[in-house]
Amino acid sequence: MTSSSIDFEYLRAVVMRNSGNHVDPSRDYLFESRLQRLLRDRGLQSLSQLVSALRSDPGPTLQRSVAEAMTINETSFFRDTSTFDLLREQLLPALIAARQTTRTLRFWSAASASGRKPTPLP
Repeated sequence: MTSSSIDFEYLRAVVMRNSGNHVDPSRDYLFESRLQRLLRDRGLQSLSQLVSALRSDPGPTLQRSVAEAMTINETSFFRDTSTFDLLREQLLPALIAARQTTRTLRFWSAASASGRKPTPLP
């Protein structure tokens, strides 16, 4: 049983609402492969059945599971120079000015998924 364009449209909307990621219609084929495990775990045979389940239970759990399966959990932070420019030109100067009297700044850094250390700021 093939999924209809309405099913793919609904799945794209679920992903957008729950992750902020846009899935281009030209990449609808990814739903078939990336949601196979979720279908199997839920005892579903098709994407159409998954869409029916999503429509009948609008709670966040299944929707988040779909969004999680469709995202690659990759950040572009270290690849996006505008992020570093914002940090260097606006955020850090403002933090330094606000903490000038104590002359201390504390930073928390989340671990990277691959275990690699982040590249130092230019």
